[in-house]
Amino acid sequence: MLNEQQLEELRYPTGRYQRPEQIDEVLIQQWKAEIATLPSDLKNVLASIPETYLDIPYREGGWSVRQITHHLADSHINSFIRFKWTLTEENPTIKPYLQDKWCAMQDALTAPLDWSLIILEGIHKRWIHILDSMAFSDYQRTFIHPDFQNMMKLDGVLGLYAWHGKHHLTQIIRFKEQHNI
Repeated sequence: MLNEQQLEELRYPTGRYQRPEQIDEVLIQQWKAEIATLPSDLKNVLASIPETYLDIPYREGGWSVRQITHHLADSHINSFIRFKWTLTEENPTIKPYLQDKWCAMQDALTAPLDWSLIILEGIHKRWIHILDSMAFSDYQRTFIHPDFQNMMKLDGVLGLYAWHGKHHLTQIIRFKEQHNI
């Protein structure tokens, strides 16, 4: 049985996201680079995992590698759309989604990984295209997340999704290490 600290380290192998107090253009460029490379990084990490391992949870009570991969596509589609709403509307209220229920749907449980890898590649290319066209001031635009009832700036959201990709990628890497893959 794992203690709370061990469970926390398994759930958040890169630590929980901490929004920096100061976000500058250098940090935004770093996060954009991480967003840009996630699809290929994920594809490379997944390439050596045998099909028989894809439906094993990365930890007790956690999602499988398959579910994590499909979750990344679902989550990053939502973020891409949130960026577009925020860039075209004044402080919109975004629509949240129930990620645990999405990960329990048939597509997340059984669909081939390639389907989500293709989605991630396309969404990330379009997302980077938009990010590259944004002025630094555009990253100060905000949306309201109804689950948190606060305004979220795009600069911090970009950091959150750069972290999100690394977070799940690291879960899969640790899974591979656990199973000697």
